Amino acid sequence: MARLNRKAAFRRPARGLSTLEMVMVLPILLFVMALMINFGTAAAWKVRSLCVARDAVWRTQWPRTGQNDPAPEYWQPPATMSTENAGNIDVLDDPLLDHPVVRGPLPQGLDPRRWLLDPSRGLRRGKSYLERPYALLAKMGGFTFDVSHDLLDDCWQYQRMGLHGTVQRRIPTLYVLAKAGSSYVQAYLAAVSTIVVALDDPDLAPLDRDEESIAYGRRFGWGCHYARDFHPYMNGFCQLPTDSVGELLDDYVDKVEGEYEVDEQGHVIRDVPSVPEEMAGWFIGLFERVIQTLRYEIDSLPPPANRTPEQNAVASGNAAEIAALERRIERLQQFLQTLKRPHGVDHFDRDQT
Repeated sequence: MARLNRKAAFRRPARGLSTLEMVMVLPILLFVMALMINFGTAAAWKVRSLCVARDAVWRTQWPRTGQNDPAPEYWQPPATMSTENAGNIDVLDDPLLDHPVVRGPLPQGLDPRRWLLDPSRGLRRGKSYLERPYALLAKMGGFTFDVSHDLLDDCWQYQRMGLHGTVQRRIPTLYVLAKAGSSYVQAYLAAVSTIVVALDDPDLAPLDRDEESIAYGRRFGWGCHYARDFHPYMNGFCQLPTDSVGELLDDYVDKVEGEYEVDEQGHVIRDVPSVPEEMAGWFIGLFERVIQTLRYEIDSLPPPANRTPEQNAVASGNAAEIAALERRIERLQQFLQTLKRPHGVDHFDRDQT
């Protein structure tokens, strides 16, 4: 019992120790919280720096320049953003990039222009730079971010190859083609010159500039350019094999001279109208429409007994014009009958042309 009394005598009251402990730990807690805030702030600005660098290079991707694009509101001087050319990529670990189609060698002396098909060219770099003090604990100084983002921008757009559109052939641009002999060049130039000069031949005017059709269009209010284009056009193609091109040429010849085929039972299985057939049929329709209009004008006049001399002149003129047009329609119909060919008969042998 005496021993317990002695221990109790040495005890001190614990009242007030928690306050002391809080006072001692509070600076450490505040310091740790300040470090957390500083780290979070720096991390947020790190992300913004990355975004600005990406924005700087992507907004200048060809054909954009980014000159009129303002900087983000949160990215104000002295913070900077810029772009620069970063050269080329030294190594691209993809065996497909060394394919002969883009690297050569190719048969028959066909050499690719490697600088056009080089996927390692045109590296651009967007940059952002930022210096900023810490939000808390100013004596720690500040943080600096110098961020860059690279973009491979040398895509193979047709404009950058000097082409006028996506339908223009890329082969002469991408590859160094063998030059044709001088005789072929002269023959080609002569053919082109003949075609260009032929376009101004007055005998070809009815194909798309027929004066009579235009005059009827203006006279009856059908349009001041009432004339159809009868020129046959070849379908576009992107293949060079002889068989494919030959089929397209055959189809084009059919459009020019026409094609008429029947089966063993005499049923028509293919009837491609020629240019003369299309023109004759269209002019028959034109003249029939004119005749209908002229007859409507006559029917719109008063009865013959009540007409004025001027109205009688109109009726007589229309009747004479209708008779002339009917004779022309008859001649065109007779002409159409001469264009229908029996099976197997062609205007010329294409294999020898």
